[in-house]
Amino acid sequence: MTQPPPTDAQATIQAWVAAFNQRQLDALCALYAPDAVLWGTLATELITQPAGLRAYFERALGPALDTTVALIDAHEQAGAAAAVISGRYRLRFRHGAAWREAPARYSFVLVSGAGGWVIRHHHSSLSP
Repeated sequence: MTQPPPTDAQATIQAWVAAFNQRQLDALCALYAPDAVLWGTLATELITQPAGLRAYFERALGPALDTTVALIDAHEQAGAAAAVISGRYRLRFRHGAAWREAPARYSFVLVSGAGGWVIRHHHSSLSP
């Protein structure tokens, strides 16, 4: 059973990190609004459908990559109904037998509804 979205935007991002690192696909996908869009670190095109979002995270969370994230910092701009949280994170993944780390950056746009805060737009990319 999936949990309802958290009641504040930062808590939603913390729930996202926990679900990602614990490979909880259903919990991760439940944090997104039905009309969410995703520019994922590994995506070759903008993902605009729930099925595409799920497929992206199935790959990202799969055993081939064994990916984890650790937030470095976060900057929040929030109002009563929307929030933007941007910052940096460390991406750790397996490349063959070796572990690699890469600096990356993220932006989440979250909206607040009756059920709590959900992600409406998500962008993640490797840092130059």
